Amino acid sequence: MTALWELRLRGAHSFTPKLQSHILVASDTEELKRNLTKKFSDYLEGFIEGVASNVNDDENVVGRWQAKVSEKSDEIAQVTRLLKGRNKPRNFIELNERRKGLMAERDLIVKRLREFRASMNCILKYIEGGREKEGERGLEVFVFDGEIDWERIHRLILREIRRLVDGLPIYAYRQQILEMIHSKQHYMNDTTLSGISCIIIDEAHERSLNTDLLLALIRGLLCERRDLRLVIMSATADAKQLSDYFYGCEIFHVEGRNFPVEVRYTPSSEGTAFGNVSPYVHDILRTTTEIHKQESEGTILAFLTSQMEVEWACAVTLKGGICELTEEGRYMVKLGIEPRLGKIIISSLHYRLGKEGLVLAAVMANARSIFCRVGSEDDKQKADCLKVQFCHRNGDLFTVLSVYKEWEAVPQDRRNRWCWENSINAKSMRRCQDTVKELEFCLEKELTVIIPSYWNWNSNKSTEHDKNLKKIILSALAENVAMHSGHDRLGYKVALTEQHIQLHPSCSLLAFGEKPNWVVFSELLSISNDYLVCVTAFDVESLSMLCPPPLFDALKMESQKLQVKVLTSFGSSLLKRFCGKSNSNLHSLVTRIRIFCMDERIGVEVHVDKNEILLFATAENMQKVFSIVSEAVECERKWLHNECMEKFLYLGADSSPMALFGAGAEIKYLELEKRCLTVDILFSNANTIDDKELLMFLEEYTSGTVCSIHKSIGSGQEGDEKEKWGQITFLSPDAARKAAQLNEVEFKRSKLKVVPSQTIIGGNHKMFPFPAVKAKLCWPRKVSKGLAIVKCYVHEVNFMICDFSNLIIGGRYVRCNAGRCADSVVVSGFGKELSEADILGALRSATNRRILDFFIVRGDAVENPPLDACEKALSREISPFMPKRNPQTSCWRVQVFPPELKDTFMKAFITFDGRLHLEAARALEHMEGKVLPGFLSWQKIKCERIFHSLISCSASIYVAIKKQLDSLLASFNRVKGAECSLDRNENGSYRVRISADATKTVAELRRPLEELMRGKIINHPSLTPTIIQHLFSSQGINLMKSIQRETGTYIHFDRRNFSLKIFGCSDKIAPAQQKFVQLLLADHESKQLEIHLRGRDLPPDLMKEVVKRFGPDLHGLKEKVPGAELTLSTLSPCYLCSW
Repeated sequence: MTALWELRLRGAHSFTPKLQSHILVASDTEELKRNLTKKFSDYLEGFIEGVASNVNDDENVVGRWQAKVSEKSDEIAQVTRLLKGRNKPRNFIELNERRKGLMAERDLIVKRLREFRASMNCILKYIEGGREKEGERGLEVFVFDGEIDWERIHRLILREIRRLVDGLPIYAYRQQILEMIHSKQHYMNDTTLSGISCIIIDEAHERSLNTDLLLALIRGLLCERRDLRLVIMSATADAKQLSDYFYGCEIFHVEGRNFPVEVRYTPSSEGTAFGNVSPYVHDILRTTTEIHKQESEGTILAFLTSQMEVEWACAVTLKGGICELTEEGRYMVKLGIEPRLGKIIISSLHYRLGKEGLVLAAVMANARSIFCRVGSEDDKQKADCLKVQFCHRNGDLFTVLSVYKEWEAVPQDRRNRWCWENSINAKSMRRCQDTVKELEFCLEKELTVIIPSYWNWNSNKSTEHDKNLKKIILSALAENVAMHSGHDRLGYKVALTEQHIQLHPSCSLLAFGEKPNWVVFSELLSISNDYLVCVTAFDVESLSMLCPPPLFDALKMESQKLQVKVLTSFGSSLLKRFCGKSNSNLHSLVTRIRIFCMDERIGVEVHVDKNEILLFATAENMQKVFSIVSEAVECERKWLHNECMEKFLYLGADSSPMALFGAGAEIKYLELEKRCLTVDILFSNANTIDDKELLMFLEEYTSGTVCSIHKSIGSGQEGDEKEKWGQITFLSPDAARKAAQLNEVEFKRSKLKVVPSQTIIGGNHKMFPFPAVKAKLCWPRKVSKGLAIVKCYVHEVNFMICDFSNLIIGGRYVRCNAGRCADSVVVSGFGKELSEADILGALRSATNRRILDFFIVRGDAVENPPLDACEKALSREISPFMPKRNPQTSCWRVQVFPPELKDTFMKAFITFDGRLHLEAARALEHMEGKVLPGFLSWQKIKCERIFHSLISCSASIYVAIKKQLDSLLASFNRVKGAECSLDRNENGSYRVRISADATKTVAELRRPLEELMRGKIINHPSLTPTIIQHLFSSQGINLMKSIQRETGTYIHFDRRNFSLKIFGCSDKIAPAQQKFVQLLLADHESKQLEIHLRGRDLPPDLMKEVVKRFGPDLHGLKEKVPGAELTLSTLSPCYLCSW
């Protein structure tokens, strides 16, 4: 049977083989099916690939058509080459038309081949059991069902071959025709969707036939219409898969709100069903009820299996299944409107405010569309000014009610113009009017109530009707009550949810600068922030009249409201110290208070310009907050009073006494014996420590007075500077001595390191008064044992011993032996006064082999002179090499560090004036190998031949100079013997470290860096203090920032000294300075006079009265003051004048 079909497929005969068997065996049938499937699959794959070996030459149509495609491509290439040459216009047109015809013929052949392969793939997929072939696309050309009919499959193959051989054009478009047949009607009318510019597919993960078909159609359409935009949205779909399908389109991830979710499963129930509902639905309802009773605020999501079950579970039923309407409920049902709007109408009838209630319900439904605020910023500002004349002190609903009342009073033919002039939406007003008429008709027909045509309420006069309208609104929105928290930062506290939400910026209450204690809102708007919308003020007494009573405790809410306490009589200097840099002290204090009182709402505000401190706390916590803040202020006052400056009485001598100068140059303490008054504070978590707690702890322990504090700026000095908190100067040496006893004491779960400060700076603990170049010195403090260890490679130990034999060091023969370690050599027998350099030099001269490491074995440490004596001795050695006209404090600094117990060497830093680098080099050369007075002969000074210098700048300056700084550092690193590195400190500043083998090199490299980081002082005769004062305003700050962005520079404004500096690349500073001065002067000349219309001591309706009297554009005021340009600003409570 298989052989017959194989011959039939090759064309050897025209018979159709059929199998007739009297005995049917399942295994034989399956085997025959497998064999025939293999034969037909090979046959079809031969057609698909155009392989002649699988088919006879007559049926190798795919190969012939592929050859035609190649021929057409060659002809197109030939014509294209002719087109690239010089042609007459007629010849060019002919060649171009020929090229287009050839391309159309080739494309048509390609489409026929693609359609033929699609049909063959469809058949192949069917006989192989659904296996998809690569390249398959579009709809299925054939539909198969039941058992495989090999005769039908063979007929289909032959038919497809005939159609390909005939080459009819319609065969190339069969796939598109099928897609059009299966498409929907709107796509059939316009296959390119020419009237659509953007298609949005939401919830793409909800797979269905329609969704898949839509995606496929749009995918093909995107190739035809390059201007079509497609947006696919889904929360759970595989974005990468969709992106690959749509040609690698871009993926945007939009983060939503995440909420904690707890999953609970309901156990299966064996109960009986209730009607058409399964028993497990009752179990889910029971579990949901239990969760609602047990858990706090949150949302419950229950999953059921059908829409019927969901509708049944959500049905509002009571026990017994019967619910009775109240009398008001019956009226509201007949009105057929939203319940809260119906409540307003019904309640207004009780107060004989039927007209007002009816209009109130209508405008409340359209409140958000009544005012027009569109267009440019100027148009929006104008619309805000026009709105002021309608604003009502009772809130937004009263405002829109007054708008409708005035609109209704305007003649019918002038209403549209009136709306245009007052920025009112005329369409919304007509919609409100239609709603009012419908409600009037409904009330008359359903409830036999006639609504009067006159108004009882007067928007310009406060009457009893205002209170009644507030009660009406409250009764309808009783669940939307909010109370002012007492602090504008928090806004209003919603009664039922206890959320703190702000009023919407368009709220009418803001026009009066008032924040009523209690408000009711119609809805909550959630955008980037949450806002209360359509807010109306009411009196708290109205809550007791609600029926049913409110679901919250108003008295409890009142008790939790924040109270305000104002503290005055402070100086600006004291308040600035109290706040600290960037308000760091204030933030730390507020955090501590909130933790202590367990209330995150507590706030402390400082107004330096008004010399006042505002405290926000509940009545229960106010006294605690007041005590803590008062204590902190008094502490700052005491430190300010005790603040001193540390100065030498005269310079240049070692015995110069030092004085602490207080306010008015009063000498508070005079130190004649050079005792230490300052201690260095080091802390492992220096950035997290509370400064005030540390200072109070030190004062309490020492019973002394802190008179000077210098915080570390994190410039990244050597040693432990990375952990350095700062320096503290006490008013007496005894207090400093006691403070030093706190060394290694635990403070805030970390070890506190307190050491006497060895840096004598003369009143400036932040920086040296000269460009600093630092050199490191050391000398041994432990006596040598005449024994040294040489480290080398293991296989060179014996060679080293041979090289060192008969070696004389310091006039003595030394002995060499193998050490205990396999890679060490022990050298002994040399004099104890020899230094490491002496011995190592002799050893290296005796061998050519590499010495990996070398050290002298030393014994116990000897007693050394005091640190200050060491510093004086080093200064005496340096002094002869320095200019006589300059005192020590302006040329160099000496700092000797106290040694640790395990230290072998004493360490010292000498910081020279970089401008005296030659003198420094001679001084260091003089001290090399020298023994200071008071020391033993073997304690020789060793100067490291690497000199360092550090220079730092803030992050803002670094951004401006980065390009030029990188260029400088790159050039410095090409200097022989020099190395420069850039690091970022923990506080965000940047530090450049310069290292070189000569002081001259360090000084020369430092000089251009100093010039770059020092910036340029802006000195301009026109920049008077009055003009510079503008930089304190937000407009001045924005001006500086705009100049910085445009020019790539940084402008530093020293607010204390009223000085300006500009930083940046040298070619940018001059134009940036010129532009900055010009804009600042222009800003001063155009500066407008601000007249505030809202404030603590001003009438709340002053702005509205000004608008009513002089108009929203203030034209009436302009007539009274000719030449003045007046602008009303509703965002800031003022109008602006300029001449």
